[in-house]
Amino acid sequence: MRVVYLVGTDHRFQRVGSFGVPEEVSAEFSAQLTQLITEHAVRSIAEEMSTEGLGLHRIHGGSLAFHLARELGLPHAYCDPPKNIREQQHIVSHADRERYWLDQLRAFAAFPCMFILGADHVVTFSRLLNESDFTATVLFDDWSPSSHVEA
Repeated sequence: MRVVYLVGTDHRFQRVGSFGVPEEVSAEFSAQLTQLITEHAVRSIAEEMSTEGLGLHRIHGGSLAFHLARELGLPHAYCDPPKNIREQQHIVSHADRERYWLDQLRAFAAFPCMFILGADHVVTFSRLLNESDFTATVLFDDWSPSSHVEA
């Protein structure tokens, strides 16, 4: 079985410098992810994000997870379908998107994998993974900064 560790969060924490998220929050999220990667011997990072999605929010150069993967020498994948794929494959619902992510993970070779996604997908995507050829473990239902750091 291929293990996928899920980290649910608010998408703004995935985007470095977006929506006025303080640098301290990005640093805290990065440190938390690094600790989890070490603790669970994670060999790759994937996420509910696309380069198109980053561009819509004027984020250039990659997500926090992309930069972390690069720093740690791990494979990384943006798994959310861009608009043209959504139209071609008639991806309109959350369930459609989650099946697309599953297909993206099937192409991955490095497991265990950490998958970062919106908190609203954690329950349904973990169920889909467990019903497929994966084992899902939820590390965070909805990660948010510690109380001493404001977002």
